[in-house]
Amino acid sequence: METPGSVYHQLLSHYSTQGWWPLEYTTEGPAYFDHRGTRPSNAAQQFEIVIGAILTQNTRWSNVRLALGQLAQKGLMNPVSIAKTPKDTLAQTIRSAGYSNQKAQYLHNISAFLAQVPFEKLSAMEGEEARELLLEVKGIGPETADCILLYALRFPFFVIDAYTRRIFQSLGHPDTTASYDRFAQSITAQFPAETQTYQEFHALLVAHGKTFYSKKPYPTLDPVLRSR
Repeated sequence: METPGSVYHQLLSHYSTQGWWPLEYTTEGPAYFDHRGTRPSNAAQQFEIVIGAILTQNTRWSNVRLALGQLAQKGLMNPVSIAKTPKDTLAQTIRSAGYSNQKAQYLHNISAFLAQVPFEKLSAMEGEEARELLLEVKGIGPETADCILLYALRFPFFVIDAYTRRIFQSLGHPDTTASYDRFAQSITAQFPAETQTYQEFHALLVAHGKTFYSKKPYPTLDPVLRSR
């Protein structure tokens, strides 16, 4: 069985650096991280990541980009504006991301939360404390919380998504049906808790998943990771 460390290095060699999380509407110039810790550089960029992490639930990023573009066009890329926008109007704006009524409520929920616990306050906490608070917000599950922690707040929390489970299941990893937290721990056990590494590994798994694990039947022999 391929180890997580081997998987990381093979994917990095095959796909090169991905530079996630993509930022398009609160930055100038390239939309991706440069891995020097300069993004997100302000609360607007952090909030774009939060919105994206919620909107990408159960849908493709291409649909999220359309919704983000609509939010940006209407000046709704900040929690104050979202909180003031009626939910039906917000739902129509993010319709391309699917589950729009539900996600509009989730955006209202996180906006209300950030009004009480802004990014600077979250950043000053221990990572586990910040995670517990995020998980109390309706609509923020473990995967979404870890996206926010890893990319918006730069805490070293590894993100487990459906692609990650599918890829490691094809490799015979024993914990793919375990709980979210247990599976995450089994993946990161051999890695130092480094934000940049966790960001890159997650992004590489997404790239690989989009290429080979988007539609059934998923490969039983991974075409990249078992080619060596």
